[in-house]
Amino acid sequence: MTVIKCKMCAGNMSIEDGKPYGTCEYCGSTMTLPNAADERKVNLFNRANNFRLQNDFDRALQVYENLLNEDSNDAEAHWGLVLSRYGIEYVEDPVTRSRIPTCHRVQSESILADPDYLAALEHSSDSISRTLYEEEAKKISEIQKGILAISSREDPYDVFICYKETGDDGKRTIDSTLAQDIYYQLTNDEYRVFFARITLEDKLGQEYEPYIFSALNSANVMLVVGTKPEYFNAVWVKNEWSRYLKLMRGDRSRLLIPCYRDMDAYEIPEELSALQSQDMSKIGFVQDILRGIKKVLGEKKAAQTAAAPTATQESAISALRLEFLIKQGWRYLEDGNSNKAREFFDSALDIDPEHAPAYVGKLCASLGKIRKEEDLSDAKSPLNTMPDYQKALRFADPELRARLEGYDNKIAERKRQLEEKKRSEAERRARENLPKPKTVAISAWGGHMVGLKTDGTVVAAGLNKSGECDVYDWQDIVAISAGGIHTVGLKSDGTVVAVGGNRHSQCDVSRWRDITAISTGLLHTVGLKADGTVVAVGDFKASTKMVFAWRDITSVSAGSIHTVGLKSDGTVVVAVTIRSVFEDVSDWRDIVAISAGSNNAVGLKSDGTVVAAGSNKSGQCIVSDWRDIVAISARDEHTVGLKSDGTVVAVGNNVCGQTDVSDWRDIAAISAGDNCTVGLKSDGTVVFVGKTNFGDLDEYDWDF
Repeated sequence: MTVIKCKMCAGNMSIEDGKPYGTCEYCGSTMTLPNAADERKVNLFNRANNFRLQNDFDRALQVYENLLNEDSNDAEAHWGLVLSRYGIEYVEDPVTRSRIPTCHRVQSESILADPDYLAALEHSSDSISRTLYEEEAKKISEIQKGILAISSREDPYDVFICYKETGDDGKRTIDSTLAQDIYYQLTNDEYRVFFARITLEDKLGQEYEPYIFSALNSANVMLVVGTKPEYFNAVWVKNEWSRYLKLMRGDRSRLLIPCYRDMDAYEIPEELSALQSQDMSKIGFVQDILRGIKKVLGEKKAAQTAAAPTATQESAISALRLEFLIKQGWRYLEDGNSNKAREFFDSALDIDPEHAPAYVGKLCASLGKIRKEEDLSDAKSPLNTMPDYQKALRFADPELRARLEGYDNKIAERKRQLEEKKRSEAERRARENLPKPKTVAISAWGGHMVGLKTDGTVVAAGLNKSGECDVYDWQDIVAISAGGIHTVGLKSDGTVVAVGGNRHSQCDVSRWRDITAISTGLLHTVGLKADGTVVAVGDFKASTKMVFAWRDITSVSAGSIHTVGLKSDGTVVVAVTIRSVFEDVSDWRDIVAISAGSNNAVGLKSDGTVVAAGSNKSGQCIVSDWRDIVAISARDEHTVGLKSDGTVVAVGNNVCGQTDVSDWRDIAAISAGDNCTVGLKSDGTVVFVGKTNFGDLDEYDWDF
């Protein structure tokens, strides 16, 4: 029986007789299919698909080209060429679990104008297949535009060093060491060099393709460094040098130099064998390289000077680019990707620092759920305190200024009406002798604190620079968490709401479902699902991405640089880039509660004792003598514990008095913030110590 493999996950496809499309049994994706009647051709398609899934795009291209040599009207073979040419890999969206495309070999030409894409449309056997091709191409086109926009902001490189970073054992290769030596010598000679290990080290959590694409297209020289034939032919190494070879065919001034050692020259890949290679073991190797680079760059610079655009041309180009960047920014905002949108608006301001629409776009991106300008009237806080609003007003024309001031007036009026409604409700409770809603949970960070009341509403106090305290209209909330500059609430139906700073997309939680617990870090947000899996948004360093692989989790806690998870068996897992700092958590057993600080983690055991791991520079991990503890909370450089008798203990930095809790009594809940500690008493009132921005909050009555 012929089995067709999914183009997105390699699972088996569910095929209906006679239909050129089907649905994957595993990932649920619907896609076009090759002709299942010819088993030999299906096997070739599966082979090409397997190469592409392994990111071996060149070998996939060869198979698809062979298929087209047999039948030039095969739409699926044309589409396979497109996917391989653009380096398309389908990855799972951690929130929706659907497969979305990523682009590893972006092209300057739009995919919508690609000859093979147009051929796939032309030879589609039915309207549904054609629609499927069109929908996927549109998705890839948007990704392509974003990559090209980011890459266009990068400064040009002189040299691109291509090499294999790690071997099969996961350790750094000798190739990487040799490439780094070359990198330092070239940079000492003031060349701008792309060397992935260093150039991309500050790009953790971002797509690398825009920066690789920019470097490949701008570099005048590529050095391919290798000590083994298999390293020259490694998938990602070959991906880079094969792309550069294609660029060389259109620009003869470019130079590619294979640099080998510990192998014979004839072992260099055939595609590179016609080029003049360099033996890295020979004396004077680097000097020969430098002479070649100097010659190429000198010739290139002379040609570029001769073809330099006029000032008028440059002005026209800038205007077109400005228009494109603003348009792309709004497109990303409409899709809910405020982080990407902000990048485009910032790029527009690089061209024109007084461009008011760009400041309006940045203002919308910073407010979380705003998708278009007119939605500004729905913002939670007055706009006139926000820097981007003030700059937009300063540079706006009269028409834009009037619109912006109108939005702000609507917000002020709505807030006035809400305050009036709250006063009326308080008066009604007083007339009917009804008790006020009681605070039952608290959460604090450095600048603000929030409280959950028995009626499902939320109160807040403290700094509100990013709208992190704009929780006055929340309803039906069952859990709260205060982050660095944002606040998140869990609703009884398992959905999540968020307000505050969203520069790192830490408030993009509107699509979450079936959530049972939440936790906010400095710049990220973590959610625990009912099935024991974890979702996260925000500052996606490698540590944050690791949580998507967790299973069987019963509790989560987000810190500044890490996230901690408690498993149902009482063990603990941690997602962090600097794993050695938290190695001790792997030994923890019988844990019933966890708390992540800024750079440490604390665990509460079932016997009421406490364990800690991570940084202890202020003594925040000295908790081994604690007994009879029922709750824990860690933050900046101190740790707080609640005892069963309602008293509180604390260790760590006390420069602001944040551990002065020895006189607290009748405490029901605790929360450690940056340089402060907050306690909730059994009667629903709140106490706090340390450096706070909570204003005139009466420690005996939290009623806003």
